[in-house]
Amino acid sequence: MVGDLGDHEKSTLWAEEALGICRTLGDGWGEGYALLMLGFPFAERDEWPEAKERFEQSMLRFLDIDDQRWALAAARRLAWALEELGDMERSRALREDNLRQARAIGDAHTEAQTLAWLGEYEIKDGRLGEAIALLTEAHRIHSEHPGQPDRYWDAIVLCRFARIAIGEGNARTAASLLGCWAAIFEEIEGREEPWLAKKNQETIAMIRARLDEAAFDEAWEKGRTLSADQAVAMVRRDLEEAPGV
Repeated sequence: MVGDLGDHEKSTLWAEEALGICRTLGDGWGEGYALLMLGFPFAERDEWPEAKERFEQSMLRFLDIDDQRWALAAARRLAWALEELGDMERSRALREDNLRQARAIGDAHTEAQTLAWLGEYEIKDGRLGEAIALLTEAHRIHSEHPGQPDRYWDAIVLCRFARIAIGEGNARTAASLLGCWAAIFEEIEGREEPWLAKKNQETIAMIRARLDEAAFDEAWEKGRTLSADQAVAMVRRDLEEAPGV
């Protein structure tokens, strides 16, 4: 909980104590979870080799006790660390394997998150049509999540769509998408983690290079009035005629 609130010093202390206790008790699940929690402070500080080591140990511990869902959760973070370390081939292969396994066991949350990350890879590779399809499916799963929609991760899908929109020169649409994201995060009191803040800052800089202050504010405020469904429908409509999509 304190890690989610951004206090990684306390989070590390609690997780290290938990790890020792779980190892003493032979609690394999607790050990895997503590290792997973220990990876996040390193990731927040961009200490990726150390984060990778903890995430990988966590994944292997969950595999040892045959907990597929938590092994997938750890593998998702391991893929993140590998990407940051520049090992895109292994990161992508791990995410593709995660997608297959998530679908096999009916883990909709992991399926949607993995689709969105694979969509980012398609954006980087210039395959925008494939990226749009993957992000649209991720949005559908998040918005139809059993019990209640996963609004936090669904809003982050909008940030990824914004990157496509500005890449295609549609700065107003990109600004509206981020305005929608901001309104949702304010409503749910979502925390903009450092990796997301970095991506959004890059996107906003590209938008501001194309729009003056008044146009940016107008598009942003328009986005704040939209639902996630409306924002996705808007960007898909605007991108239909884009060259190369």
